Amino acid sequence: MPLKADKLPPDIKSLGTKVARMERRLNERDAARRLESATVGAGGLKVTGGTFAAYYPGVPAAIFATGKFGDGSFGSVLRRNGGQVAFQVDGSGVDTPGMARMFNRAGTPIVMDDAFADGYLGRPWVPIPMQSGVNFTATSWQSTHTGRMLTQHAVLDIGISVWAPSGNTAQARVALVSNGNTVPVTSVLASSNGVEAFGNYRLSPSQHGMAWGDVCTILIQGQRTAGTGTCTMWCQGIWGTNTYVAGEAT
Repeated sequence: MPLKADKLPPDIKSLGTKVARMERRLNERDAARRLESATVGAGGLKVTGGTFAAYYPGVPAAIFATGKFGDGSFGSVLRRNGGQVAFQVDGSGVDTPGMARMFNRAGTPIVMDDAFADGYLGRPWVPIPMQSGVNFTATSWQSTHTGRMLTQHAVLDIGISVWAPSGNTAQARVALVSNGNTVPVTSVLASSNGVEAFGNYRLSPSQHGMAWGDVCTILIQGQRTAGTGTCTMWCQGIWGTNTYVAGEAT
């Protein structure tokens, strides 16, 4: 037996089917769980919460966002409720892609990988233990300070000083021991006639064949080249640091 709906014009029957389908979809959407305090757009996903109280009171802060950054790279950022960045992956500039960084509340990166030297730690900076200042009278190169290093950073920031009394001249340098070989890695620093000389150096262990995790020995060496007095050598400090420019990574 024909149904009443069969007697309706074809276009009316089709319209009724579409309306029923739309009603079912609306019911399903209302019953489904949805992201709250979030937006999804062409640039990515943002979850808002809190406000940028220090800058724009009342404006929602994106406490988590993933997608496209202003510099054109893609990444993710996690913020504190006050708007300060806590963690960020990428978004560090087109010349330093893929960096992962942790920030303190003041906005300074305190933990990060190296921007230019893949595979190395950028921050925190790590001190290399060394001995205190010592006296020497050797007339050929003698190691006055030594330290064993487990390579973590691409660069060492090194400060030394040397002093020779009046009528004397002394020289200083820094060397690395790798595979049993002592290799001078800085220029020679000289002191004469009671004037202390200071040297500051940035050294890339990778340029001397050392990769992350490699073990090597750092030496500060001195020699007296004139006179008969006693000279003194100091280590002002040695730190592992991140690269400052791309050239330090090669």
